[in-house]
Amino acid sequence: MIFLHLPKTAGTSLRTALDPHFGDDEKLYLYGDLSGENLLAQRERAKRARLIYGHVSFGVHGNLAVPSCYGAMLRRPKDRIISLFHHFSRDAHSPYYEEIRNGLTLAQFIESGRSVETNNHMTRNFMTWPEAGQQFVLEREHFESAMKTIASYCCYIGLQERFRESLLRLHEIFGISSDPMVPELNCYEGEAVPFSEEDYDCIVRYNKLDIELYDTVARDWEGFQSTLNPMESLG
Repeated sequence: MIFLHLPKTAGTSLRTALDPHFGDDEKLYLYGDLSGENLLAQRERAKRARLIYGHVSFGVHGNLAVPSCYGAMLRRPKDRIISLFHHFSRDAHSPYYEEIRNGLTLAQFIESGRSVETNNHMTRNFMTWPEAGQQFVLEREHFESAMKTIASYCCYIGLQERFRESLLRLHEIFGISSDPMVPELNCYEGEAVPFSEEDYDCIVRYNKLDIELYDTVARDWEGFQSTLNPMESLG
């Protein structure tokens, strides 16, 4: 399975929970450059891996030359983006840290298009690049493209708000029999950045596709899982 680690969806906690159940040759984590000699090296590792996990998007199976079986964890878009902005506001290494500290609002940040992560980012990751890399993804056809990918290539979609149940489902898929450990990592602690109605309205305006995507899955999560392809049929 290629697991798309979407930012601020409990992806680090999920990876930590799964890690002990895979040997070194059975897992491959992708969080850096994927080109040139590094790509060739990762292709060799990918051939042996049962779990490929990282900040990658749909289509990476072509680069890695492996079967196209995907999984991902979703989160309510408003909560995900607020969590992301909090992360940028406290991470001194973030390129947006100083601007946020100097008063850049969430609405201003979203409308500037500086980060694709604040505009239908979950939808983007299920689309075919390079179209998904454009500054703003807002059209209905983009949502339909993402849903087509999920229907054709995904064997698992979890929900951050139902983390334990989502983790249990992954245990079933991989044949892991032990009771799942549920870690809580990268949780925000400290003073929260204040948000206005304009900020909240902006989140909705630029993330309508993600809201529909999340609602489609969450409305009947168990039923939605049953519509996905079994992992063995894609691998």
